Amino acid sequence: MIRDQEELLNSVYDKQIRDYFKESLDCYNTKAYKASVILSVIAGMDDLFKKIDMLSTEFNESQRSQFDRIRIQRNNSKPFERDLINFCNEDGFGILSRYEIKELEYCFDLRNSFAHPSEEKCTAEKARYVFSVMIDLVSSKKMLGGYVYINSLINKIGGQFYYPSIDTSSIISITSDALTFVDDKKYVILLKKMLDKLRAEGTTNYEYFISTLINNIEDIDELNRSIEPALSEGGMRYSSFEIIYRLHPNVFQKFDSSNSQKILRTLLEQRATKQLLCDIFQEFVKVRKELPKHLIEEIFAYLIEEKVIFSSKTYKLDKEMKRFLRILYEHFSKEYAIEKIESIVDLYKNEDIESINLIISLLFDLKEK
Repeated sequence: MIRDQEELLNSVYDKQIRDYFKESLDCYNTKAYKASVILSVIAGMDDLFKKIDMLSTEFNESQRSQFDRIRIQRNNSKPFERDLINFCNEDGFGILSRYEIKELEYCFDLRNSFAHPSEEKCTAEKARYVFSVMIDLVSSKKMLGGYVYINSLINKIGGQFYYPSIDTSSIISITSDALTFVDDKKYVILLKKMLDKLRAEGTTNYEYFISTLINNIEDIDELNRSIEPALSEGGMRYSSFEIIYRLHPNVFQKFDSSNSQKILRTLLEQRATKQLLCDIFQEFVKVRKELPKHLIEEIFAYLIEEKVIFSSKTYKLDKEMKRFLRILYEHFSKEYAIEKIESIVDLYKNEDIESINLIISLLFDLKEK
């Protein structure tokens, strides 16, 4: 399938670089394929240099020294591209993956081949390939946020005033702006590092950031694999889920059955509010019906408040219990919900129970539907 090159061109972030790619596309359209390849690589490599330069304030001494040598070569119109690609290939840098590095090296080799007399034929397919790779890997991105940027970002987030306002829209906006500098393929790497920081320091700022980060991760399987260790080890407080729900309630629909159960277990064990428990339970059962009934029974028991006054037990059923039963009815199982309501009436018929009329009215209401 041939990609729309005009659409690719419009994805180039920097206007000056886009003009270079426009010239490359003009050459392609006139079948000057060698010229198209050369211009694409010139544009992409110049853009790669600029984007790495944006990160240079975060370099360590060794990285700064290496990049300064590349800068001098470029300023003196000496070949710098191969050294620049190798610089990106450092394990501790993480700007580009090894696969992406190989693609850039192949494009650069093609450019060298076509910039000098050679027997290699430049086809339309090769020109399209180079045009696409340079834009996809470099020029369609606002910034190439590798490990250097990610580590710097994590340290900044821990600062007291990273979020000057705790207004929901302000938190989401600040986090979203920071994420524009991170390749979405590195979101899960950032999430793992953020979860480690959250476990170690418990700073609320990390909870704010993680909420929007999870909302932006599109690879659901990778998300669930990344967050599972933190849930299994009890590394997340229920306050984290409270913040996630406040900022992005639909995020809970991304979690698989196993992680959903771990989250509900955390809420129960850490004595979360009944409202939060019902809020999150509702998001889970909207998309999956395979939650085990023994866990639902535990939630049911948690919502029944027992009081002992002068050796006399009183049981309270409030609006959250009524809401929980309605959620069961509407999203889990109608029969099971009615069965639970009838069991309440039967189980506590001889007990002192507050608000039983709430449940009886709900039973009649549901049976009429």
